[in-house]
Amino acid sequence: MAKPKTDKEQKEIVAYFLECNNYSETARKFGMSDTGVRKIIKRHAGTESTKQLEEKKNNNTQEVIKDMDDRKETVKRVLGKLIKNIEDKCDNIDMFTSIRDLAMAYGTLVDKEFKRQELELKKKELELQAKELEGDENLNGSIIQAITGNMSSIWDDEDPDVQDKEEKTQ
Repeated sequence: MAKPKTDKEQKEIVAYFLECNNYSETARKFGMSDTGVRKIIKRHAGTESTKQLEEKKNNNTQEVIKDMDDRKETVKRVLGKLIKNIEDKCDNIDMFTSIRDLAMAYGTLVDKEFKRQELELKKKELELQAKELEGDENLNGSIIQAITGNMSSIWDDEDPDVQDKEEKTQ
């Protein structure tokens, strides 16, 4: 049986999992089974520290997206120059130009474009989550108001089937 992980180790596991969102990768990094990672994640789900880590991750992602948005024009200009130089190099391939260098440059450009698209999707996802949280806060406010306010209004909307069953049991 494996030695139990300390609280600090468990927090590190949770933090790493929240970053990569992959049980297998987390298990490999910490030398444990997927099942062990799942148990730790399940045990820590919904705790304040987990919520703080998730919030920090979302904030970091939003900062990266904002930074990319701020630099969009500069990035476009630089990428334009790079692509032009790569095109010029492709048009004038000489014995000092390796196919490997050209392939690597192309692969880098494709990879960066995919990453940009991924971050755009993440941005949209975070915006949707923020809207959902606003809706949840409104719902929670209504529930609290109902609890602290007139309790009878909650029971007025009771399901008729439940009332019938209660009457039959009495």
